[in-house]
Amino acid sequence: MSTKTVLQAFTAGMLMLGCLGIAASYAPAVPFFWAGEEALFVGAGLLSIGVVMFADLRRRNWGEDPATESV
Repeated sequence: MSTKTVLQAFTAGMLMLGCLGIAASYAPAVPFFWAGEEALFVGAGLLSIGVVMFADLRRRNWGEDPATESV
């Protein structure tokens, strides 16, 4: 497995965990040990980390030809 593939999978996992945490904060009966405000804060934190990682993965040049910009 390449580094790019591992980072993409980790980023997808962070995004899914963030969405799960936010959804768990609104669920009336949550099968987890945390719910409410804690789940909202943890979910928002994980989601923001995942978004930053996703933006970084899109920005990186993985040995491909650099994009040309017209001026």
